Amino acid sequence: MKELKNLDYSIKTFRIFGIAVILICFVFSISVYFYSMSLVEKSKDKVYLLNNGNALELVRSRNLLDNVKAEIKSHVTMFHEFFFNLDPDPQDIKKRVTKALNLIDDTGRQLESSRNESMYYHKMIEGAISSRFYLDSISLQQNNNIYYCKIFAKQKLERSSKIVFKNLIAECRIRQTSRTDDNPHGLLIENYLIKNNETINEINK
Repeated sequence: MKELKNLDYSIKTFRIFGIAVILICFVFSISVYFYSMSLVEKSKDKVYLLNNGNALELVRSRNLLDNVKAEIKSHVTMFHEFFFNLDPDPQDIKKRVTKALNLIDDTGRQLESSRNESMYYHKMIEGAISSRFYLDSISLQQNNNIYYCKIFAKQKLERSSKIVFKNLIAECRIRQTSRTDDNPHGLLIENYLIKNNETINEINK
């Protein structure tokens, strides 16, 4: 009789143990399933971009557009601040313009050549003129992974006797390049064109 009770107890213990193992396996399987689904969703949330036609760069698609727009706006603003925020100091002008030209293609150098030909910097230094850039907005449009950019801004030219305010409306497109110390956003302004740089107001001091 005692042996039957021990046997019955052993069967019940084994049954409880078996049920516990099944429950543990079930919970583990459910956990693995949901974890796998989570990885699948995360993988859907990623895209691969060609970097200069060679390496693949991994980015998150949901934040890609916002991140790219923010970087483009920062890059474009940086270029204009270097190129238009100038004081009548030859060394400072050279330093800032050199930094600006690292962010743009040959159209920037063409604009720089035009400035030199018109003695823009010479007149700025001789007249003790300071230039400042004030951004209003940047409009972006995307077409086949190419970003087209339109800049709406103001330029202020100040000398001892007068302050001149000008419109500064420009267009360009943006190309992805490698990130460097001189080009931290890894972007390049292309086909830069100033559409409007007309005087809108003059204030005599």
